[in-house]
Amino acid sequence: MPSISRSRTTLVGVLVFTMLAAGCSAASLDSEESQSQGVHEQQDQDAQSTVAADSVELANGYFSVDLPQDWSMREIEPVYFQYNQESATSVEFLNSEGQLMATLRTGADSLAENALPSIPENNILLDGSSLDSTEGPHFAFISASANPDTALIALTEVSPDQQAEFQPQSTAFNYQGGSASFERKIGPDDELTSVDPNLHGTQRMRAYLETEEYAQLKTLMTSFTQLKDVTVDPPQDPSSTPEG
Repeated sequence: MPSISRSRTTLVGVLVFTMLAAGCSAASLDSEESQSQGVHEQQDQDAQSTVAADSVELANGYFSVDLPQDWSMREIEPVYFQYNQESATSVEFLNSEGQLMATLRTGADSLAENALPSIPENNILLDGSSLDSTEGPHFAFISASANPDTALIALTEVSPDQQAEFQPQSTAFNYQGGSASFERKIGPDDELTSVDPNLHGTQRMRAYLETEEYAQLKTLMTSFTQLKDVTVDPPQDPSSTPEG
């Protein structure tokens, strides 16, 4: 009997030690994963902080963005769905070479809560983040599976992984009092700065992901900020494009 007791005691001790060792190992892995995640987050923050930019106000001071230095912007004609003239702006952003980098339009009606792109499609999510930890809008860089030399870089109401499940086309996001679109579309014939022209498909897009210009574009888009509440209602909700 004493021998059995000692064996049980030894077995219990081994089990306890194993459980403790497993716990320590799991804690170590969790710690390593946490540290790794922290490093990636810090790297992302460092990458964004290296982009020199100046804050500019838009749409009668309702919004602001950080415009990369040596970039410029120009106003363009509004479209009919920008109903709220008080908070509407239509702007194109150009890089230092005068190439179109992104288009921003504000002043549209708010999107429905369940608004989603209409055409399902399984695409490649290259980059994504949220402007706010608790809500949208979200930033997404999506390469089209059907045509990998086509991509969409945009702010969107849905999360980046959701956006990747639909056709990369015009998208929009809500802000207090309305909605906006902020996007760049890349086509097969578009030159991508600092990217080898011999690259194609996803390789081409991943190469662009590593460029300074992409960092500037991401800084511009993710800096979108609403500075004051929209309190003026649109005068009307036209259902079709106005004549003339």
